[in-house]
Formats: sequence, structure tokens, C-alpha cells
Amino acid sequence: MGKLKSLYIQLENPKAEYRSGQIINGSLVMESSKEMIVKDIRVTFKGFAEVLWMIVGRLGERSYTSYYTASELYLDQTVPLYGKGAGVGNKNYIPPGKYVYPFSFALPQNLPSSFQGYHGFVRYIVSGTIEKSMKKKYEAEHQLIIIADLDLNEVPNAACMTEKEEDKYICCLCCMSGPITCKLTTDKLGYIPGETISFHVEIQNFSGKICKNYVKFYWISTYRSKKSFITSVEIIEKVKHRRVQSGRSESWTGNLSIALKSPISNLEGCSIIDIDYYVELVVVPINSFEKNIHVPIKIIIGTTPLKMDNKRGQLMSGLSTFELEVPGDLRLQSIHPTARKSEIFNIESSPFHERIFGSEDMNDEDDDRRRRYDWSD
Repeated sequence: MGKLKSLYIQLENPKAEYRSGQIINGSLVMESSKEMIVKDIRVTFKGFAEVLWMIVGRLGERSYTSYYTASELYLDQTVPLYGKGAGVGNKNYIPPGKYVYPFSFALPQNLPSSFQGYHGFVRYIVSGTIEKSMKKKYEAEHQLIIIADLDLNEVPNAACMTEKEEDKYICCLCCMSGPITCKLTTDKLGYIPGETISFHVEIQNFSGKICKNYVKFYWISTYRSKKSFITSVEIIEKVKHRRVQSGRSESWTGNLSIALKSPISNLEGCSIIDIDYYVELVVVPINSFEKNIHVPIKIIIGTTPLKMDNKRGQLMSGLSTFELEVPGDLRLQSIHPTARKSEIFNIESSPFHERIFGSEDMNDEDDDRRRRYDWSD
């Protein structure tokens, strides 16, 4: 019996980042200490999405747990490298030594972007297999990052400055005070990772209450099964401002940063996970039983920036083409699965962009995207 010392996949692109339609070039590398009898050597490319969450409840004196799950398959293709699949036969003798089997694979068009969230993921993997018999085989795998193109120049109104305004009357005991008028304006609707969102806030406080106010930048991920859905909210950045006194007005500007590794909006091509980004003004009347005032504007994060001649758009008031009414007090709904089931999501308390894409250092041999196997004693 032959003895395999190591088996791993080596890609020409060390970052393992690709766009739909691009060609993946790499090699399956194996090293054996003795002669091996091999039936087949191949690499397989897979792309898929999975969502999973659970709801724990109580009905009378009895508790129950409901699981919700869904999956989609985008890619499952095998490339033969040697042996039966390559037309060489199913009994091949390989002398001891190190062997490199190159491969090349063209990705299909319109693949959804890679994504890792609280209750689901979109994942791409290339796996290498050495099959010795029907019951014995060796495998190694490498995670791929797929980035779907979203050209902001093709998104209507992406270059337009957008504003939204909300009014609210505050009750003071038995009397109705004047309104609180809140307006939020963003410099445009479409951005790419690494850009800065510029915003402007105007607040007129004619109520009898002092108001705290801040602007937050957050994203909502929605996970769907056939019977239900769940959302999770993550605050990316929050900018606070001084309080607005009763009978006074306040106007201020600020900036919000978009991380370089932010996932693209919408997750086009995936029907069980959605991603939406919002910039929202929140005004909090102090010592009041009234709910906070929320002024959200939905923005789009794409891959291709706006051209210079598209950056001067007209002002859009009220709800834009992309805006979605968000409940005023939308809270994080993160009911995690059991530890055993949540392992498939690799949920970690790491920074935002690292949880989505992992470490930026792809040259580390211990990176979890590349699994290198060693069968030596």
C-alpha cells in the first residue's frame, strides 16, 4: 500500500479572490513516501448557500424548539487530473516522490458573492481528491472568495443626493407641544468599499423636551427558509452630536467609513440571503414616553465606482428608489443554533470584515481557507 505524506491545493492567486467569469489557475500537490496505486485524481469546484436558525418557545408548560433551514447550489463541477476520469485507467502506479497536477477552471457568470453571516453563508470551495478505491480516498480543500460585480453607474439615482424628513409631536402631560422636525441628507446613494459617506443633519426642536441625537451606519442581513425568515442587525459606526435644547435648532455634518472588505449590497443571485445598508438619524426625546424618531436612508454598496460625470445628481426627497421602510425600533434578532449546528457557520466574535471574509493575510500556510493534510507518522 502506498503512503501519502501530504496533499494540498496551491492557487496562482494567493488571495484566492475571483470575479464571476474569471479563470482559476492552480495545482493539486501531493507527496508520497511509497508507491501508490491510484484510481482517480481530480479537483471539484463547489458553490452553495445555507441558512439555519432555531426558535425556542413555550406552549403552556411545555417548551419547544423549531429549526428553520434552506440551501442553494450554484456550482458543482469536477475537473479530472489523472486516472480514470482523465482516460488513463482505474489502476495507476505512482512511484514515491512529489507530484504537481495543474488545473484551470473558468467560473460561471452571475455567481453571488461570498458571504458569512450570523445565520447563514455563501461559500465557494475547491477540493482535491486522490481516490485509491471505492472506500478509501484522500482530500484537501481551499476556500475561494467570489466577488459579484455591481456597477453603480447602472443603478438608477446612485449619484443623487438624497434627503428624508420626519416630524413628530411630543405630549407633555395633558398638553401637546410643538413638533420635532428631523432631516437627514446624504451626498449620494451609491458607494464602493473604502469610500466615505458624507451626511448632513438638521433638527428643529419646538417641543418641551431636550433631545439627544446621533447618526448610525448599519447593515441588515435577512435569512429566508420556505416557512419563515429572520433578520440580524449590525451597527458598523455611530456618530453622536450634542443635545438639542427645547425651542432651539441644530445643524451639523459628519462622515461614515465603509470598510474595504464590506460585502456588496443585495447579494444578487442568492434568494435565501439579502444584505441592505442604512444610514439613519435617531433623535431621542429625554424624559419622554414617546418613541424615538428614526430617519433611515437606504444606500447601495457596489464594486464599480460612479463616473465623474455621474456624480452630480439632483436632490431626491423622501423615499428614494432604493429606500425601504424600516421599523422604528428594529432590534437584533440573533437566536443562535446549538454549538454543534452553528459550527457550519464558523461564527466568531471577530471584526466586521474579518468575520465576512476571514483574515486578509492569505499567504499564511495555517490560514483556514487552505487545508493542508499530512498523513505521515
